[in-house]
Amino acid sequence: MRGVTNSQCNYFFLRHLCCLGLILLSLLPRGYPQPQKPKLHFKHIQNEDGLANSTIEAIHQDHRGFMWLGTRDGLNRYDGYQMTVYKYDPKYPYSLSDSYVTCIYEDSQHRLWIGTLNGLNHYDSKLNRFTRYQHQMKNPKSLSNNHITAIGEDDQGRLWIGTMGGGVNIFDYRKPTFRALRAKDGLKSDVVYCLLKHGGKQFWVGTENGLQVLDTGLDKVAYDVGLNGKDKAIRAMKFFPNDETFLLGTSDKGLVVYHPKYNIFKEYQHSDADPFSISSNLIRSILISKNGQIWIGSINGGLDRFDPITGRFYNYQNE
Repeated sequence: MRGVTNSQCNYFFLRHLCCLGLILLSLLPRGYPQPQKPKLHFKHIQNEDGLANSTIEAIHQDHRGFMWLGTRDGLNRYDGYQMTVYKYDPKYPYSLSDSYVTCIYEDSQHRLWIGTLNGLNHYDSKLNRFTRYQHQMKNPKSLSNNHITAIGEDDQGRLWIGTMGGGVNIFDYRKPTFRALRAKDGLKSDVVYCLLKHGGKQFWVGTENGLQVLDTGLDKVAYDVGLNGKDKAIRAMKFFPNDETFLLGTSDKGLVVYHPKYNIFKEYQHSDADPFSISSNLIRSILISKNGQIWIGSINGGLDRFDPITGRFYNYQNE
């Protein structure tokens, strides 16, 4: 038998020491003192600064750097110095179709689309005006429902539009016509909360009755995604490429992390006894920053930063 060198002994010693350290760390209680969460500094833009309304429903930064803020009483464009406000004007047909803005999307051709409670709008930056798209009772190729919840774009340049009661609308801007996928076509619900393009020809759609995958090549439902046998209302969704998981924000059941390759689900819910649990189960938005940090926005819970390695949440609220 060959002898063991000093370097090999050191290697085995260090390896077992590291393993022992990881075991001890895993045995520590959740409330064990940890390094303080990073401090965030906020600059406040309020009504006094020209903001149309203090309730923000949507935020988008366009390719030119403008910040677009969708509120319950107007669309705001902020250039870092001043605010421009766009609202519905019944006397002007090129104004927004409604002042309550629900979502903002910029397509691959840098066209800006605004979803409202009363229709879809395309913003023409050259003419500084809007084109409205709304449901028309006698036109089956019009928008199926005026309450817009989500907007995405497929590889053909078509928009996929989620609505609150009209299912998913496929919109060809060049024609322009709408085609709806609804519950009668296999959708789990006509109430659609969010859409996420994934892969070449897929849209993941979150409805009030659970999660499905749509085929953008065949324009139909591809398959259902069962969440541990429970259909949860999915309000927000993001794909986390670092470990190929989907982050699913539910209406009232917290955060679900789904690994499709292994069909594994991990649920995170608020616990009063755990200071590192998510601050609220009522999730409404998820953002993955350029540096890979995961941020969760919720009702009455403020802002959470989620660490997927430790499973801990660090909360930021108004103080």
